[in-house]
Amino acid sequence: MLNRASVLHFSVLVEDIHFTVSFYQSVFGFVVSLPPTEISGPLQRMTGEDECSGTVVQMMHQESKQTLEFITLDQDRPELFNKMPTAHLAFSVENLDDAIVEVTKSGAVVLGEIVEFAEGRSVYCREPGGSTLELEELFG
Repeated sequence: MLNRASVLHFSVLVEDIHFTVSFYQSVFGFVVSLPPTEISGPLQRMTGEDECSGTVVQMMHQESKQTLEFITLDQDRPELFNKMPTAHLAFSVENLDDAIVEVTKSGAVVLGEIVEFAEGRSVYCREPGGSTLELEELFG
């Protein structure tokens, strides 16, 4: 059981990342913690969709320290938008390989491949009910 996993962030696919950032800054007081960053390679490997490219931004609430992540696709391709997870929950896990075994034993499937970022290793999975989750093992 992954009862020690904690929610790392909540991620949503959006149409216009700049309007989204402005909205969450002005309405809820979130601040940018990861500026808009191109993520085509990792996005392609994590989703298994070879033709997708996009931009990610993360925002943190100054009081609660909760993190929101917004991703926008660069293409105007509705069929690709429909293939992408429109939202996912990201969990910080102690050991990514063990976590993958645990979720797949419970019926989840890995969507793409494990990707290494500066802060850790990560993979997308889809659980039997249809939601998408990200498992991330942070370095350090």
